[in-house]
Amino acid sequence: YAPFTAAESITVREWSREGKVGATLYTREKWDSERERFDLLLDGQEGRVYVRGKPLTSNQIHSAKQTIELFRKFMSQGGELAAADLSDSCYRSDRNQMESKIVRPLVGVIIEITGKLLGLEIHGGLGSNFKVQFTPPKMLRVGLVEKSN
Repeated sequence: YAPFTAAESITVREWSREGKVGATLYTREKWDSERERFDLLLDGQEGRVYVRGKPLTSNQIHSAKQTIELFRKFMSQGGELAAADLSDSCYRSDRNQMESKIVRPLVGVIIEITGKLLGLEIHGGLGSNFKVQFTPPKMLRVGLVEKSN
């Protein structure tokens, strides 16, 4: 980081309307007010998933770690991932696990809290023969916290 970077700063990658990802550097003060403006925020530093600034519980999303990893891959590789592209876990080898523990609960909580569609879908066969697709609608704001100093 340059010497002009704030001592306490947060780097956030945001999925834009066009599907491109840009990184924004926030000061701690600015981040405290900006965090709640994200419809979905995946904090890789804290290992938490937030919807409109509120952390999801383990009853709402079964694996924050795998959810964050899924969206990290979407942001680096694009909006469609084959099971083989996912990190090695039960979610990679079993479509039912991915759908029932991550996709459906996250889609449901986004609708419940924001009234918006997430644009997260799963297609394909059972076992590891599936794809997960993320095509967020234009009005959905999704961010991934990558670094904090």
